[in-house]
Amino acid sequence: MNGLGVALSLSVAGVVVGGSFLLGGFSREILERLIRRHRSGLVLVKLYGRREEREKEGDTLSLERLYGWSEAHWRGAGLLAALAGMVVLYLLFSEMGTPHLALLGAAAALVPQMVKSTHRRADQWRYLREIRDFITSLRLAVSLGETISQALLGIAEQEGETLFRERLRHRVRTKLATSTPEKVLEALARDFRSPEIVALLRQLSAARSGGLSYGEALRASAERVEEEMVQAAEYAIEEAPTRLVLPMLIGLFPSVVVLVLYPLAMALIAGITTTGLPR
Repeated sequence: MNGLGVALSLSVAGVVVGGSFLLGGFSREILERLIRRHRSGLVLVKLYGRREEREKEGDTLSLERLYGWSEAHWRGAGLLAALAGMVVLYLLFSEMGTPHLALLGAAAALVPQMVKSTHRRADQWRYLREIRDFITSLRLAVSLGETISQALLGIAEQEGETLFRERLRHRVRTKLATSTPEKVLEALARDFRSPEIVALLRQLSAARSGGLSYGEALRASAERVEEEMVQAAEYAIEEAPTRLVLPMLIGLFPSVVVLVLYPLAMALIAGITTTGLPR
């Protein structure tokens, strides 16, 4: 294979990998929005993009600030990783006379996606802990005789520099004076795409209708979050071996191919070409 053919193969592979990431990212984003909308019963993220969401919700927290990089950045990182993997393997295999095997380097596009999944799960777990602590603080304040508004003011004044604390202070400062405490919670639910806060709103709505007390509503919400955290931890433990399979394959399989199988295959091919096939 000449240099032009190799360059053409790398270009085609780059286009295929980049296109697959773009299409996969867009379809996954739409699916996640539909799932969140179905589960929570509250329009947390609009289906037709962020412009409509910004127009309706104003300063709703963006996904970039919530989780770091946007999907476009992660897809770009995957494309760069794929190209880098193909270049590295081309430099390796070109010395062995098989530069077309550099196309295997496109598998490096999976590395940024695995990193993104790990970071996003860690962020979601951290936000879930903060939401649990927030609901517990609300429950404690209400049990001491405070109203929901007073409890929100007290929690917002507590020390803490996390993103959740920052958004809570912002929502209390901008909404509590002119609207109900439920509006503050709705804004927090939109900010953190939290079905837990949506469930809390439903419990408070039932309490306001006379079905149960605010204390009971907060207790039920706190227990629900605790159960979700326990289930999430058990699920993470159970699926840990499965998650390790792909990184192990990516880390071990290429080296095995290069160090063991490839020399054997080349020796076999060389023996066949020099002696000919047996008749």
